[in-house]
Amino acid sequence: MGVEVPSSYDVELDVPDLQNIVVSSVGPVGPVAVTGIPSAYSIAVTSLPQINIKAEPVEVVVRLTEIPSVRGHIPAHYRVGLSILGLELLAVSVCGETQVITEPYVPNPCERCGHPRSDRVVAGNAAAVLRLAEP
Repeated sequence: MGVEVPSSYDVELDVPDLQNIVVSSVGPVGPVAVTGIPSAYSIAVTSLPQINIKAEPVEVVVRLTEIPSVRGHIPAHYRVGLSILGLELLAVSVCGETQVITEPYVPNPCERCGHPRSDRVVAGNAAAVLRLAEP
């Protein structure tokens, strides 16, 4: 659906004291300006309502009944050295593993050092036997 807008208009005015005025065409409309719209805006909070919050005291009770059985492994790397003016002269480095153990300690197979121990006789006393076996 289309509408055609005519490009020329004929307007006749009947004014008895004036001659007849005829408008046969309308020229291009010049630049249109919109004025009165502000270009800067500002917003301000001038007052705030008073807010009262009332809270009851909170009582927290924490009871530790049993420390959980944990065997935590923490990698460790310690380095102690001597340096002068940022130049390292001597350094000793130790690395390995640190453990945090809260369970009854029973060494793992990789934590046992040396040969398995057996019963040993204390020197000079055959009747006293000291049992030095690993747990």
